[in-house]
Amino acid sequence: MGFFGKVTRFVRRVLATINIVVILVMCACGYAGAFSPAAHPWTELLVLAFPVPFTLNILFFLVWLVVSPRYVLLPIIGLLLCWTPCRRYCPINKEGEPDDKCIKVMTFNVAAFYLCEKNTKRLNGVVEYLVDNPADITCLQESHLHKYHLGKFTDLLHPIYPYIYRANPQKGETLTFLSKYPILDSEQIKYKTTRNTSWACRMLVDGDTILVVNSHMESTLLKQEDREEISDILKKREINTKERTILDKLCMAAVRRAPQVDSLASYLERHRGMTTILCGDFNDTPNSYAYNRMAKYLDNAFEHTGTGMGHTYKNYHMNVRIDNIFLSPDLEAVKCKIDDKTHVSDHFPVICWLKKRPKP
Repeated sequence: MGFFGKVTRFVRRVLATINIVVILVMCACGYAGAFSPAAHPWTELLVLAFPVPFTLNILFFLVWLVVSPRYVLLPIIGLLLCWTPCRRYCPINKEGEPDDKCIKVMTFNVAAFYLCEKNTKRLNGVVEYLVDNPADITCLQESHLHKYHLGKFTDLLHPIYPYIYRANPQKGETLTFLSKYPILDSEQIKYKTTRNTSWACRMLVDGDTILVVNSHMESTLLKQEDREEISDILKKREINTKERTILDKLCMAAVRRAPQVDSLASYLERHRGMTTILCGDFNDTPNSYAYNRMAKYLDNAFEHTGTGMGHTYKNYHMNVRIDNIFLSPDLEAVKCKIDDKTHVSDHFPVICWLKKRPKP
């Protein structure tokens, strides 16, 4: 073997070693969400880092196709070892076509209606969007309204949604249920929190009682300047003292969120067997502890019918999917999309068409 051949073989071995390391890191990040951040806060950082090794492994696949096709097996093995986290992060599905039997469900964090002007009766584009894009059931998070806007909000939406329930309106976080179906009752899912909350409503849908849960989990505790700092981090290399503080905040938010997730999971366990739709802003990514806990009881609509990374929050160079619709096994998601064409909030609405599965 000549000198060039030896160099080529050496480079291939080095690249293969790096690829193996990337796969191991990808698995560590992908499965870190199986552990509660309450006991292991650092797992949150692993979960958030998952896109890096995932992307590198995909790049290795492309590199091996050109450099040495037989090594393509390495990134493929990596994807198989980390199949569930990879599928959750970036699913690929054939989109279904909704029919007249489908129920349309939307979840939308409206960021306190974002651009509402205080002391006027002017409402921003969120309400206009809800009027122009009606669903059968819509769950809103951060839907607290100034008293000047409440009457206008109700007047505009009542013709579309005969049943409106605003949960927890006097205590900070307000969750809103908009429904074309009768709301039979409601209850709060209690857990320790400074302002976030989860509520459940039972609705009568075509003769069946469906449990609809609307949830907004603990936020990342990041202020606007922190988010701007993260935007700078993504353009830089070293981590300074301020940036370590931001990482600490992310871990602390996950620690606070974990018992909230456990309380919500316990509620789902108590109502296992009941037709359930869970909507909300979980403030955590697809491989997180929150997602893993919900997935034990319910199916994620986007994971099973959507395609791509599906970012629902896109701001300050942070592109993440933190808003979700989960369904009980007796419900089938026919289509799920994220409407990233509207910019009336800092979140994008998630819209799902679903129907009852045939009884066996």
